[in-house]
Amino acid sequence: MKEFQLEFLSNKKNKRWLTILNFLELSEVISSTDLSKAIGVAERTIILDVNQIKNEISKYSEITSFHTGYTLKIKNMEKYLSFKKELLSQEPLFIILENIFYSNLYSIDEWSDKLYISKTTLVRYLTKVEDIFTKYKLSIQYNPLNFVGSEVNIRKFFVDFYYISNYTPHTVFPDLKVVELAETLFKNEKFQNNTSITSLELAYYIYISIERSLQGHIVSLSKESNKIYINNNNNEFEKLDRYVYMVYNHQLPVDELAYIYYLYISNRTTNQSKELEFCHQFSSYFQIDSLVKKIFNDQRIFSENKQLDFIFLTSFFTSVKIKHLLSSVYLMNITDHTTDSINYNLVAYENLYPYVQLVLKKLKIDIYKEDIVSNFLRLRQTLRDIYVKKQKNIVFLLEGDTFIRQNIKAKATKYFSFHNLFFIDKMYFENFMESNYIDIVVTNYSEYFENISTKKYILFNTIPNINDWETLLIEISSKEDLEFLLKK
Repeated sequence: MKEFQLEFLSNKKNKRWLTILNFLELSEVISSTDLSKAIGVAERTIILDVNQIKNEISKYSEITSFHTGYTLKIKNMEKYLSFKKELLSQEPLFIILENIFYSNLYSIDEWSDKLYISKTTLVRYLTKVEDIFTKYKLSIQYNPLNFVGSEVNIRKFFVDFYYISNYTPHTVFPDLKVVELAETLFKNEKFQNNTSITSLELAYYIYISIERSLQGHIVSLSKESNKIYINNNNNEFEKLDRYVYMVYNHQLPVDELAYIYYLYISNRTTNQSKELEFCHQFSSYFQIDSLVKKIFNDQRIFSENKQLDFIFLTSFFTSVKIKHLLSSVYLMNITDHTTDSINYNLVAYENLYPYVQLVLKKLKIDIYKEDIVSNFLRLRQTLRDIYVKKQKNIVFLLEGDTFIRQNIKAKATKYFSFHNLFFIDKMYFENFMESNYIDIVVTNYSEYFENISTKKYILFNTIPNINDWETLLIEISSKEDLEFLLKK
């Protein structure tokens, strides 16, 4: 479960249990001492909790205790997830938020009666999450209990809580008719290929717009935002408008259509030609291309190709500016996503933050910079995985049982075929090495190992184990990939 959602739990034991399961899911092994420090409770409490969780989930999951700590093995994912959802079924804040979404509004006193919770306790629960609402530039009024703030920011909270975060018993799902509409729009290949959102994500945006606007909660965008939408609108959004009117007898205001369009268009792809087209489409509005060129100059961020780098840099900051037109809140990630990205790219974060900050300063964006940089790092890793492909030349010099040698060759081909693999007989080895550039030599025969001195080499066991293959993986991985693999 996302840390973002955990903050809304009022049941302390359930919150500890779900947090413990989060750590167990993410760790190969974790000690009670580490869990105690991370969660901020006594180690004795952790041990008691783990034993109780172990008994509760024993039919479909297994928690094993070693001298180094605990491990979790999930045998039936469906039942395991059902157990976690059940822990949330009676959570008061989840119930209240679901009702606020549908404008089923009650005073704090009425909610106190409905939930069988004292008014003082309920106020305490709400006070604990005030900081989260503040991040969305929202506050809570008590009579009736409802959000106070810009509708566009309220929408962002609902998207994060119901779509970006994990499913709960109180998750709001789009109406089936809206899901079908989104899927119909996605059947247009041009429409689908010009964004990275999924049809379900689009369905959430449309559904939230329909539900909230039907209740009288309309987004209000700037004239500049509407102008960009009108100048760049396509037939698919006109279809959306007609369909909503036909099914719901409700005309979506232009601001609502523009809102959906910006969420659609600002989530960019990793396709070079699509991003070049996107940059051309919006360059006259923001003129980010010259800004990016000046600040990043000869830096190679996403690839070794200067032109490719320039396209994706311009695309990224253009999408940031479009989201900023909606509200600065749309530049924010839920906490888990930003923390994870920075932790796994700490060196790159420290190196690139000053450059990104310079661009943001010119764009007059002075908030959620850490979130923007974390997204920048994720995109960087994604694009480097796609466009920066450094193949290694690997020689396998194998001896021993025929079936074992064949098995080593098959596994190497299956898992490392991106690289150039050579399976050489000893009699050709010296000539081959002299006439080819080789990065690594792998052998399972120690006699050969002692005589290989000019290249990097790895000695496998006669029958390789998992550690042997991990050694090879680490050896051929880039510095960034290696940092990620080791931290994982």
